Amino acid sequence: CSNCFQRFLLFKYPILSHGDAESRPIPTCPYEFPNGQGDVAKFLEGEKKSKEWIREHGKTYRIWSGMTSEIVLTRPEDVKTVFRDSDSHSKAKNNDAGWLMGELLGKCLGLVTGSEWRQTRLCMGDLFTQSKVAAQIPRIREVVQIYFDELHTTGRLAVRQMNPGKDLRLLPLWIVADYIYGPLTPALRSQLENLIPLRDSLFSRVIQGGAVAYKVCCTRGSITLTRFHWSRFLLSQTNHDLKDFKVRWQQFNCDVYAICQGAGRNPPIVHMYEAYKSGRMTLETLLQTLDEMLFGNLDVTIGGLSWNPLFLAAHQDTQNELRNEIQTANEEWSQYIARGDTLLAASISESARLKPIAAFSIPQAAPTVRATGGYLVPAQTNFVVDTKALNIDNPYWGPDRAAYRPSRFLERRVAGDMRYQYWRFGFGPRQCLGKYLADIIIRVVVAHMVQKYQLTLDATSTWDKKSGVWISQADCDIRCDDIELENAGK
Repeated sequence: CSNCFQRFLLFKYPILSHGDAESRPIPTCPYEFPNGQGDVAKFLEGEKKSKEWIREHGKTYRIWSGMTSEIVLTRPEDVKTVFRDSDSHSKAKNNDAGWLMGELLGKCLGLVTGSEWRQTRLCMGDLFTQSKVAAQIPRIREVVQIYFDELHTTGRLAVRQMNPGKDLRLLPLWIVADYIYGPLTPALRSQLENLIPLRDSLFSRVIQGGAVAYKVCCTRGSITLTRFHWSRFLLSQTNHDLKDFKVRWQQFNCDVYAICQGAGRNPPIVHMYEAYKSGRMTLETLLQTLDEMLFGNLDVTIGGLSWNPLFLAAHQDTQNELRNEIQTANEEWSQYIARGDTLLAASISESARLKPIAAFSIPQAAPTVRATGGYLVPAQTNFVVDTKALNIDNPYWGPDRAAYRPSRFLERRVAGDMRYQYWRFGFGPRQCLGKYLADIIIRVVVAHMVQKYQLTLDATSTWDKKSGVWISQADCDIRCDDIELENAGK
């Protein structure tokens, strides 16, 4: 079956070399029904598959997400050729992940295109600009302190242990929730927290494609259903859970909006909800964009955050230098956090370089034909970037490119020189809307940890990645010794 589909897809979507005496088809991973290489191979197994695919197919090749063609870019010159007009690119429908993805996030700001994106972006106004986010740094610091106080009371910090990926996982969610909704009542906080396992379960099924086991005579196997639009008619647990989540998610946001109105408060949820009520945004777009900001970016932010304590624990010299920088900063603390030319900012950028949150970027298509990697790629063909190839294997980063050296981000470079050499939040004007908030969250948390604790690896520490999630998250214990207590005991 897969071979038949492969022949059909290669016939339907031919991509040939250019400039050769004899045209060659682009190297292509074999199609496997029904997911192709997405999303299990592309994300859950992405780091391993990236090496395999480059070894087998070279620096420019094609994979399949479902039956959609995606061209993988591994070199900065090809990234520049493709993304030079990224403002006019189209995001892949439902992220090339199928029907269930569309039901959760298909209409969110990050996945819509063209006039739909412009209208939704207009409704956001200046809610997530750099200046707006910077103004909230004192409040973010307060939320972080409360969270760590709870970890001391109910978590393993009391015994000087922490697993950043696990123990800090909900911290970004509470910070973003506070930013969007303002302070939540205990009842609303519980309402939101109770949605997390259901939403996690649904997104896990998006990534897996909703594999369902079957047995025909003596043959056992599984088939993926939620990628297909017709799966909405099935009396499945997935459809039951999806309906349950949508009802509860809408009710939660309605409740928060009503409370904000009654109290005369005006956090971002009020501005966004009124855009919906005035007809400038659909209810589906509103709820899915809020989902993207909270749940969709939950794993993304903790993925970016969780590796930082490990790198600092493993590099005591950098940790001590950073602690000294924080303690001797001349300006007010919020101004220091907001600056991009500090060792704090550089250490976070270096961690993100060495541990990209995902093995491959979000697929998007250029509006015109692209001659890249020796092949002529038709307009509206989706491209993805191999983040490890760009961030680590790229010669731009020098002979020590595999090493942790934050100072590389403090070296003087020509303006724009790094633009196509480094992937973190994407390229061009359609970079992640929440990038400033995500960056500030990570800076505040890292600064708090370095100020308060001496971070060290112990004999059992590993550099394991959490399994079963599409984002690269650390799954490792570190030791956190309270500096004040240690000094008091001397």
